[in-house]
Order: sequence, then structure tokens, then C-alpha cells
Amino acid sequence: MEEDLIIGCKKQDRKAQEALYHKYSGRVMGVCKRYANTMDDANDIFQEAFINIFSSLKKPRTVKIESLEAWVTRISANVAVNYYHKNKKYLNHVPAESALHKIDEEEYGHILGRLRGQELLQLIGGLPTGCKHVFNLYAIEGYSHKEIAEIMDISEGTSKSQLSRARDIIKSKLKLLDHVKYKRVV
Repeated sequence: MEEDLIIGCKKQDRKAQEALYHKYSGRVMGVCKRYANTMDDANDIFQEAFINIFSSLKKPRTVKIESLEAWVTRISANVAVNYYHKNKKYLNHVPAESALHKIDEEEYGHILGRLRGQELLQLIGGLPTGCKHVFNLYAIEGYSHKEIAEIMDISEGTSKSQLSRARDIIKSKLKLLDHVKYKRVV
């Protein structure tokens, strides 16, 4: 099935392109929303991601069938990061002095386990842009710090620092959220 989609898209068959779009549009939009600051940005990234996906499928190199979903996700994440490079929005890094206190890892895991997916996405979405992108690339997309540094045109140290700050911010927000939920129960 996926092989037929790829072959059809390479031949610019509209039905194959439509099928690929419908199969992966939800995944691509999920990636776009994780990186975007607004829904308009997410829609722009979404459109550009599919243009890149279809353009890349026309190129002579082949996509491994067993990794089509990962390949589509990777292109979408790269487009999202590039979107912010072009718009200079990725420079909103958190200064070191504003990093919040750390929460014990066991406590963090306990709180995180009780969150619904939408709540977690809202926490990630509330991160400063630089932290959000590094967190998404590392924790969700599975990139290494070296790959993130290349993609975002930053140093590996900056990538690690942004990830650490993102985690600290998320942990602090989780602790506050858990405290508020606990008070409501009592």
C-alpha cells in the first residue's frame, strides 16, 4: 500500500497524492501545532510541509517503505524549524537567570503520568520558542543534540541548555498544576 502511494506520488498521480495526504495529514498537523505559536503559523507550516513532502518524493532518491511515517514526520519537523529560521522567531531563548527551580525526577514522572495529552501539549506550547523547538526535536522527534544544532544553526551546548530549561519550566508548571489540582480536591 505505502509502496503504491510512493510510486503514485512520484508519477504525480492525484489519487495517490490525495491518499498520502489523508493518511498523514493528522500527523503532520500535530507536528505543526507543536512548533507553531499560532494556528495561522501551524497552517502555513502544514502547507509548506506537504509541498516539501510531494517535492521530495519526486526526487530520484528513494524512501524506505517501512519508514515512510517517520520520513513524513521528519520533513514536517524540519519545515517547522526552517519556518522560524526564516522569520527569526526561533531566537526567543530563555535567559539563564529565568530558569526555574528543579523538581525531583520521581515527582516529575508521577505528575506527568497523570496528565492528559492535551494538557501536556499546552505545557509544551507555552514554552519560549527556542526551548519548545529543542524540546520537540529531542523529546518527541528523537533528534540528537548534534542534529538539533545543525537544524537550528546553534551549538550543541545551546541545544542541551535549551532542553534543560524546557524541562525545568515544564517541571515547575507541572508542580504548580499538581498543587492547584490537589487544592481543588481538598
